[in-house]
Amino acid sequence: MAITIDGGTNTISGLAVGGLPDGVVDGDMLASGTGGKILQVLGVVKQDTFTATTATYTTITGLTQAITPSATTSKILATYCVFGSPAGTMTTMTLGLFRDSTHVGGGTPVGSNRYATSGNISSYSAHTYAAETVSFSFLDSPSTTSAITYSVKARRDVSGAFNINMVHADDDTVYSARGSSTLILYEIGA
Repeated sequence: MAITIDGGTNTISGLAVGGLPDGVVDGDMLASGTGGKILQVLGVVKQDTFTATTATYTTITGLTQAITPSATTSKILATYCVFGSPAGTMTTMTLGLFRDSTHVGGGTPVGSNRYATSGNISSYSAHTYAAETVSFSFLDSPSTTSAITYSVKARRDVSGAFNINMVHADDDTVYSARGSSTLILYEIGA
């Protein structure tokens, strides 16, 4: 097909993909703005173990990541994946995603005994070699260009303790698994 230039509509037709020489189109010529573009990706992988033993949210060591948004209109897509196992009977572990000290992405608490959460694993009997993986994603609007820190926190709700990245037994057998957990942040231009 021949190349056709129409000066009335300012269009060019018949140009093959890759038909322009290198350097003719640069980033400035592409669509303006950063809407919907991923501007940065930061994350951590936790491979060591952690045990949650308190009834209040405690930061899971190693699942913390700082980010500095490039614009106040940017959104942060925060995702986590946590490998966890109850450490005995009647154990419930609740997970929470936090921006600095603010719990984000959880449900709305109702009543005096319910609380916001973004993940939950429960056990009402001993599961010596069982574990679960909980994944969660939340699109946050922090409205800042200052450094902020996201973290995954855990709390033990009923009794006992809860293990991160290991099963309850944690012995040297073929049944005793170790896992890893992650926290990844994506800055998305608005």
